[in-house]
Amino acid sequence: MDLNVRLHHEWIYDRPPRQLPADRSTARGRAIADWEEQIRFKPLEYGAFFDAAGNKHLERQGEPKRIGFTQAELKQVADMTFCHNHPDALSFSEADVDLARKANLSEIRVVTRYGCYVMVRPQAGWPSANEMSTAFAKAMDIADSTTVRLLCHEGLNKRYAQIEYQHQVWRAFSTLLSIAYRREPLT
Repeated sequence: MDLNVRLHHEWIYDRPPRQLPADRSTARGRAIADWEEQIRFKPLEYGAFFDAAGNKHLERQGEPKRIGFTQAELKQVADMTFCHNHPDALSFSEADVDLARKANLSEIRVVTRYGCYVMVRPQAGWPSANEMSTAFAKAMDIADSTTVRLLCHEGLNKRYAQIEYQHQVWRAFSTLLSIAYRREPLT
């Protein structure tokens, strides 16, 4: 078993492929990692879009569980990376992934106090809303059984069950739709 993220002397599990640290080898990677460090512990959601050169666009403060952009703004951010925080420490919401699809983002990232979750647009483009909805329903069933197994047989602390469940939903969803998804540890 691969134990990668240590949380207050407890472990959250991750299966291969191993967690990867944030990429700081490019100006874009450094800009994103620096922004994520600034917003990681904020009590409200903060978000910004980054272009391929690492320039920040449309920085916004939201509410504790949401951040919004207009349709006109979303038309300006195609092919960019959207980075935002989740104060509740959970992975993506359905609205996050739908935003990635609607805006045709190249990548979407959510940073929490425990790490960062990353989803990358497939080469063929984001799946349709219907395909995503069907995969999400299947992924929830897969995540239920995976999380129960981790709790009952592999030592996952109940305190982190919801965090791990959300991660498992998006792992299964991404596998079903051939989307690259990963969880990055704190750097």
